[in-house]
Amino acid sequence: MSLNPANVAALLAESGFVDRLARVIEIHEVYKQTRHASSSTLAGIGLISSAKQYHILLQSSQKARKMEP
Repeated sequence: MSLNPANVAALLAESGFVDRLARVIEIHEVYKQTRHASSSTLAGIGLISSAKQYHILLQSSQKARKMEP
């Protein structure tokens, strides 16, 4: 199989990568709107399942901001 854009897109979709990426983007967008909310508040409204997940999301967001141009 050659690595043309259509094949790469199909492989990413089949692997579930696209769905996981969409979920990360969704969580990040909500996080940006609720960044001052506590982890228990976010867990209470179903955005995260635990404080640990909140801290992972927070660290990822901080790393992403440092890398922005």
